[in-house]
Amino acid sequence: MVADSRSVVRKVLIITLLLNLFVMGLKAVVGTWTGSLSLLADALHSVTDRA
Repeated sequence: MVADSRSVVRKVLIITLLLNLFVMGLKAVVGTWTGSLSLLADALHSVTDRA
C-alpha cells in the first residue's frame, strides 16, 4: 500500500513539474514576443521556484 501511494505521488509531482515548465516557457515566449519585462521576470522567477 505504501508503494502504491509513492507511485501516485511521484506521478503527480512529475506532471506538476512538466506543467510548471510549460507555463514558464510560455511566459518567456510571450514576454519576449511582447517585450514585457514583467512576464520575463516572472518566467525567471519560475525557474528559481523549481529549485
